[in-house]
Amino acid sequence: MRRMAHKIRGKLKMAKFSSLQRKSILTLLLSIALLLTGILLFQNTSIAQDTNTCPGGTLEPGDGSEDLLIAAPCNVGAGEYMYRNVNVIASGVLNFLDEGAATDFWAKSILVENGGTLKAGEPSKEGAFGVAGGTLTIYLYGSKNDLNGI
Repeated sequence: MRRMAHKIRGKLKMAKFSSLQRKSILTLLLSIALLLTGILLFQNTSIAQDTNTCPGGTLEPGDGSEDLLIAAPCNVGAGEYMYRNVNVIASGVLNFLDEGAATDFWAKSILVENGGTLKAGEPSKEGAFGVAGGTLTIYLYGSKNDLNGI
């Protein structure tokens, strides 16, 4: 029994790290912590640089070359709208209005997350989309090989 305890103690002593190894591990952990902090602080910076964020609360028809970030209420009237990747986040609302005409909305992707809302009409017979004669068609386009934006 003593012999076994002595062997275990010897193995535990070998598992101790040298001062240089401890400093290297600490440096690695601090580097990872700083990297994660940077990612969390600046995660929306790259999105915000290449987006149309619905200035004035009314969406302009796009030409299909821009991403769209909706973080506030944004109304979409009748017409044709073309965007790449659409993200509706936080308190953002992409609100399709029934103006009695066709609304065609084109996007490569639409992601609604974290309290965002995609809305067409109101939850009542009188407020339902189409009551005023409008139609809404949402087109999702792109090839299966195009992974840009995912």
